[in-house]
Amino acid sequence: MRHLRNILIAGLFCVVCVACSSDGATAPAKEGAPQEFSLPKSSVVQKKHVIRTGETLSLIAQMYHMSLARLRELNPQLKGDHIREGDVLTVEMK
Repeated sequence: MRHLRNILIAGLFCVVCVACSSDGATAPAKEGAPQEFSLPKSSVVQKKHVIRTGETLSLIAQMYHMSLARLRELNPQLKGDHIREGDVLTVEMK
């Protein structure tokens, strides 16, 4: 018999199926059997962002939950902090 168990791992809510005996007790783990599982990889999507009046590189990085260093890495054309309205940047969305 199998039962679903809810667990919380690193802030993610997961449902895990565990083997149970006929009386409903969780079956003991076999010695030496792996006890880990992998979480799905988060997908990261790149998109274009058109700069609007008043935006800064720091603000854009915050908007997309990325570091300023990563924003610069994705946009090697950036020289210093000089951006203008209408410039197009590559950003990542998770």
